[in-house]
Amino acid sequence: TQSRSSAASDVYKRQDKIKVKGDGFKTKKAAAKAFGDKYGLKGVRKKMEVQGAIVYLGKDENGDKNYGYLTPGWGPKGTKVVGTSDLWDAYVANGFKIVAWIHGHYDSNKNFSPTDLNIVWWKDKGANHKSTFLVDNQGKVTILTQKNLKNYWESVPSKKKNKGLRGLQSEYPDGIPGENL
Repeated sequence: TQSRSSAASDVYKRQDKIKVKGDGFKTKKAAAKAFGDKYGLKGVRKKMEVQGAIVYLGKDENGDKNYGYLTPGWGPKGTKVVGTSDLWDAYVANGFKIVAWIHGHYDSNKNFSPTDLNIVWWKDKGANHKSTFLVDNQGKVTILTQKNLKNYWESVPSKKKNKGLRGLQSEYPDGIPGENL
């Protein structure tokens, strides 16, 4: 069985630990790739799922967009389903504008889980509607966007569509692959 645990246990309790760990990226994708390069294989070695935020930091001195990533949170060793709400809340409480989420799988799973779909889901009011990135156990980073998710939504039987996100999740219990960067 998979247990749920918070990725924030080492970060959100000490908000002074939350910092920009990488910046100067012109796109969210570039920031996600750098995060994956820095933390993805570390998570594989430690058998820990890494979680983090891609943030918009404003314009740089040339007037270009500046994206970065924050201090990551780590799930407990061996845990494959990690709660992210505490970590997300800690990032926001520290004044950061989250524009995308990123996490890593230390096992062979290369799909975004049904739980991951919550971040991108576009049909519910109040949902986050963010892109989300995944770094797999080989260090490859993929993205799940609303467009990608809507393509899968089209193949959901109408009986399950009545259940909204839960219908999509039940149609793809093993998750959905992302798009290559």
